[in-house]
Amino acid sequence: MKTESSLERAILNEIQRNPSISDEDLRRKLFNKGFRISIDMLTMKRYEIQRAYEEEREFQKRLLEANKRMKALKEEAKYSFTSTYLGGHLEYPISGVEGYIRLTENYLYFIPKRLIDGKFVTFETSLDDIEDLEIVTEKEITLKRFLLLGHLALAFPEKKRYLKLTFSDRKGLKHHPIFHVEDLEGATRTLCDVLRNKHHSKGT
Repeated sequence: MKTESSLERAILNEIQRNPSISDEDLRRKLFNKGFRISIDMLTMKRYEIQRAYEEEREFQKRLLEANKRMKALKEEAKYSFTSTYLGGHLEYPISGVEGYIRLTENYLYFIPKRLIDGKFVTFETSLDDIEDLEIVTEKEITLKRFLLLGHLALAFPEKKRYLKLTFSDRKGLKHHPIFHVEDLEGATRTLCDVLRNKHHSKGT
């Protein structure tokens, strides 16, 4: 029995071999492989599959660029924490971006798991530029979140704790990104230790 996933794989294989293949020719090839699908359904499926494929290619391209940047800075991630970015960075007024907080010797990075609305939501800051680190709750966020996030503030579930960072970028803009971190205690302890060691090494 032909399954939905095997149909999608067959469509993707054919359009990868011949991106300009017409829907009629594609339908004929699928028919010869035992798939029965209407031309209208095929057109819709083809569009969805091509879009998903192109988004994945773009994501992998941007991820490679981010990894190359880390290597160019001679930075390797020493710690990685599964996180969800909930807003607060001025360049990315987006909520619910799943990804990872990665700590290197000198930088903190946020790397997403996938594209969000075609965007690769990533940012970084030097550990020296982190001005504050807080554990906040939904109740504590309530008074400030509309100032920071506007309507995105409503995305916070109740009775949870979040990691909030404060840092300024090279343009002098101050950001307050907030994250839901799976291992909040571990991430906070590690980040505090890293920042403490940085300050001690500089004699501050």
